[in-house]
Amino acid sequence: SRSTTSNFALTSLRSIRNMPSFRSTAGSTSLLAATELFMPLEQNRQASGAADESHGDFQKKETEPAEIDYAVWLKRIDEVVKGNKLVLFMKGTPSQPQCGFSAQVVRTLSKAGVDGYTVIDVLKHPHIREGIKKYSNWPTIPQLYVDGEFVGGCDIINTMFAEGELQTLFKEKGVPMGDQK
Repeated sequence: SRSTTSNFALTSLRSIRNMPSFRSTAGSTSLLAATELFMPLEQNRQASGAADESHGDFQKKETEPAEIDYAVWLKRIDEVVKGNKLVLFMKGTPSQPQCGFSAQVVRTLSKAGVDGYTVIDVLKHPHIREGIKKYSNWPTIPQLYVDGEFVGGCDIINTMFAEGELQTLFKEKGVPMGDQK
């Protein structure tokens, strides 16, 4: 129903405004944990049902609302992209990428000498995964943003690096850089 979607959107908006960031073990890379982002939403959903002590395979499965208000998600994605110098939406984390393309972009950023960047693990929440595709109008992940602008996915990033364009872009935009590896 519409009221369920509205409550979902309001709860989500409250949750994402208070999103904590965490330092990963990979240098000064900031990892924004999508699971923490929506913890109040999950707690509200769990509190609404009666306690069921049966094995997880036999518990009633909760379903997502039929309608998702992506305006809330797109607004928060926009805040993250524009509020950070370098943002990578990827599958997994820099220390544990969950797809080969994400791993390639992490390696390329390391080779370029990037000192730190913000990482969003899209596998932690399906709405972020779909929301970033809508936000950029780009169908694949990973996605790299520099100074609030979409740069590209794996192939584009690797090509730009090979041609020296990525390093030039980083210097022009003031991305913190160390030594190239």
